[in-house]
Amino acid sequence: MSTPLLSICIPTFNREVYLKDCLESLKSSWIPDVEIVVSDNASTDGTITILEDYAHQLPLRWQQQPANLGADRNFVAVVSMAHGRYCWLLGSDDCITDGALAQIMARLRQHDPDIFHFGYVQADLALRALSQSAPPTSATPIAMSSIEVPKYLSALPNVSLMFAFISSFIFRRESWLAQQDLLPDWLDSHYVHTFMLHSMLAAGARVLSSDECLVIARGGNPNELNSSVGKMLCLDATTLQRIHREIYGDAPHLEALGRVFRRSYTNRSLVSIAAHGGMPRLLACSSALATLGHSQLLIQLLRWADWLGLMPILARLIHMRRHFLNVLTLKGGFRK
Repeated sequence: MSTPLLSICIPTFNREVYLKDCLESLKSSWIPDVEIVVSDNASTDGTITILEDYAHQLPLRWQQQPANLGADRNFVAVVSMAHGRYCWLLGSDDCITDGALAQIMARLRQHDPDIFHFGYVQADLALRALSQSAPPTSATPIAMSSIEVPKYLSALPNVSLMFAFISSFIFRRESWLAQQDLLPDWLDSHYVHTFMLHSMLAAGARVLSSDECLVIARGGNPNELNSSVGKMLCLDATTLQRIHREIYGDAPHLEALGRVFRRSYTNRSLVSIAAHGGMPRLLACSSALATLGHSQLLIQLLRWADWLGLMPILARLIHMRRHFLNVLTLKGGFRK
């Protein structure tokens, strides 16, 4: 079997409607030298029917797991199915933008990076665009080093682009295989891909980045990570703390990780999480928050407010502020 340049690796579970949107976006801009592999995590809906239908329209292979492996193990399983020189872990509820596949293939052929990192459009459940985020563009691949990694990470706008959002990067399959002995330590963390990509950076990967948004991230899809207030924050904080301890271990990298984390989770967002029932989560990850540079005084003040029963008042004040800002925006009296 010939080796394609790119394997689009789609892990999925019970997302038949969204998977159809994803495959349709690939079909509409298809070019040669690409394969699609799907690992179905024991779905109970019509996922297999969708795959059977698109197998007649796209170079598509799939494997149905006999039982749900969990997200991390399904990510590993779908990468293991790939034959391509490069792998793109593409979320089954995400879609690619028009012309993205041609742009990606041209960049991979021209620059031969170890990692290609690009932006995304954040959308709602119906794929209506809400915002966009992207890394700064590099004209040529940057060889990562103990100096370049902190510099690169510091410039990223949010935690999602620190390789937490699976659909915003493509990696050389050999680079993944070179780090696979480390996989057992990171499975079932919900972020095995993030650990693996940071391990590649620490090993000196050559990173090509683009501020073009080549994928649409569907938001508002319920999952176990957004099932309770503060759960995602706690996961992100503890994961970045582990990445610092287990991969980097020095002050410049920690400063970079902390800077981007605080960009995503500001003091105001911590107050809002606490006010809306997430105080137990904040306390559970208070050590990680401190490691990443958040004030322990703020956490202590929120603890006291919770103990004094002030959280409903705080939540009401936050709601009033949002309402006031919305009114000003509608009247044209406020600019972000």
